[in-house]
Amino acid sequence: MKKKLFVILPVVLALTVVAIAGLRLQNENRVFRDISLLYQVFQYAAVYEDEEALFSFIFIESDNRVKNHIEDNEDIILISKDNSEYLTENRSVYTIRSSTLFSPYSIIRISGSLELNSETSQLLQFDELRIGDTHYDIGTLIFERIPALGERNIGIGATMFFTRNDLLELLIANDEVSDLEIVGVVFYLSDKEINLLDAPILLESGEQLEKLFDMSYFSDSNLSIAFRVDMMLEGIAISMRIPSAIEFIDEISKEEIIAKIGGVAG
Repeated sequence: MKKKLFVILPVVLALTVVAIAGLRLQNENRVFRDISLLYQVFQYAAVYEDEEALFSFIFIESDNRVKNHIEDNEDIILISKDNSEYLTENRSVYTIRSSTLFSPYSIIRISGSLELNSETSQLLQFDELRIGDTHYDIGTLIFERIPALGERNIGIGATMFFTRNDLLELLIANDEVSDLEIVGVVFYLSDKEINLLDAPILLESGEQLEKLFDMSYFSDSNLSIAFRVDMMLEGIAISMRIPSAIEFIDEISKEEIIAKIGGVAG
């Protein structure tokens, strides 16, 4: 009899632990029932006047609303700060993670482009997105139109080093026959123009620049930035953008999503 008790007791205890854990998981996951929200990331991008403006948004959902948007091929409309509406094009959808028993929500990235024309203002700010009849608060998305570059022998690139105290490395190669003066590494944040460069840098013909910027003060922010680099070449002001946006986005944890759900209307 004692031997049977020794066998049965651990099994009962194990089943009790599993039942308690299951109830706790079910209670925790209740908050994810019927949610659809956009994970807000501040976005700034310099865009050449002869190019389309590219955007990307991250959605978190458990109610298949975004999936239904896509299946119904509904238009994605960006709404500017002055309530003007812009139809987006070239939509693509990527599932970052699918729903699971332990985390019953999906994370989806929707990307697309916006056609800008000569009548579009130089600085365009959006704070809302509409898909079908559903409106989403996107935080802030800023496009800044800059003159088309034309043929220039200037190479530019940027890399982010998160393991080195959030350092941004800017690379510029001057293959022009004349010297090049770098006067600004610029983006907009909260309606304010920010120049990361403390002083102009002269880059002689054939020279390369490798400049590091400390971006650790953005560690608590979610940002996606395609910087504008201002230069002077033979007395002419030109601007270039980095080839792709630099993102300061932390991994989206289950705990962070739970914290955001309370203040978001799906």
